[in-house]
Amino acid sequence: MAAGGRLGGVYQSVVRMSPFSDPNTSSSAGTLHFICGKAGAGKTTLARELGRTLPAVVICEDEWIETLGFDIQSLDDFGRASSKCLSLIGPLTIELLRLGVSVVFDFAGNTVKSRQWVRTIFETANADHLLHVIEASAMRSASPTFIGGITRSHRASIGIRSPMRHSAG
Repeated sequence: MAAGGRLGGVYQSVVRMSPFSDPNTSSSAGTLHFICGKAGAGKTTLARELGRTLPAVVICEDEWIETLGFDIQSLDDFGRASSKCLSLIGPLTIELLRLGVSVVFDFAGNTVKSRQWVRTIFETANADHLLHVIEASAMRSASPTFIGGITRSHRASIGIRSPMRHSAG
C-alpha cells in the first residue's frame, strides 16, 4: 500500500514494508518507524513530525537515558545505559504495536546492530515497519545501491526492504 504527502516541507511517499502484511486483510498492529541519517540531518525533527501527523508514540532513547538519571561520562557508560533502556523500550514497543499503536524510534537506524534489534521488535509484534532515510546533500550523489550507510544486500539480510527517503534541508 502506498501513500504520499508532505511532512515538514519534505516530500515522502509511504510504502508499507512487512513480510507479515497481507493486502487482503487489515492488520490491527501498528507500524514501527525508525530513522537513518547523518548527525544533524534532522532525525529528531522528522521523528517528532511523524509522531504528530501519523499519529504515533515517539520514543527517544536520549530522553529515557536523561530522565532515568544515568551518569554518562564515556561511550561505555552510554552503552550500559542504552542497553538498560532498550530492555525496557523493547517489550513496551511490542505491546504498543500489538495494541495497534504506531511507534517512531528517534534512534536505532544508523548501525547494523541497532537495525537488527529493531527487526526483532517488529517481527515479535507481527507489525509493519518503515525505515526513513534522511539524505544529506553529500548523500544525494551517492550510488543508489548505497543509501544512508545501508547497502541493498544488508537491507535484504536483515529483512528491511526499500527505505523511505527524505531530503535534508
